[in-house]
Amino acid sequence: MDELSRDRIQIDMIQFDGPSFEKVDNRLMSLHLVKYGFTDAALFGPDGENEQPSEALYKKHAVVIRGRFRPIINVHMDMLNTGVKQFMQEPDVDTKNVVVINELTLQSLVERDADPTAEIDEKDFLDRVDILCSMGQTVLISNFHEYYKLVAYLSKITSLKVGVVLGYPNLEYIFAEEHYKDLPGGILESFATLFSRKVKLLYTLRCVTE
Repeated sequence: MDELSRDRIQIDMIQFDGPSFEKVDNRLMSLHLVKYGFTDAALFGPDGENEQPSEALYKKHAVVIRGRFRPIINVHMDMLNTGVKQFMQEPDVDTKNVVVINELTLQSLVERDADPTAEIDEKDFLDRVDILCSMGQTVLISNFHEYYKLVAYLSKITSLKVGVVLGYPNLEYIFAEEHYKDLPGGILESFATLFSRKVKLLYTLRCVTE
């Protein structure tokens, strides 16, 4: 990338193999790709191995749930399972061709409320990924703060319908106009992508009681 911009080259995946790299965690390298702006997103499967997004998601339906997953609680899994079930009932969805993705954004990996200058805790990141992968989940790490950017990214890879599982706070965030000040068309421009025919927003409501 020396003296090259993202307009000229982008690294989609990085993988270190061989005896000289036994101590290198490729998931951490994926995080670095996103963190330092070499790519917008990186994907790894339930086995913890890095995957090429354009291959893993090509001609696949994708169902995505975004969260901090710190910790993973029953509410997360209930939302995911309910959302996937709803998505599978869509008439144009091939139920045998669906990839379920748990997404972590860079923003979700720092405690900015406590310290605006906080850095990503790499061990904490790997711990969350370990738990998700142990549950058979595919993990996406991204720099897509806005949902429409996530949808646009997935839509470039697959031409099939995409599902996005949302809870109430996520839905409230989507309709907050201040997140779209940099777009010439504002919130309506983002909605043109987010509410396209190939995208299904799956709103789920769960109450936690003691």
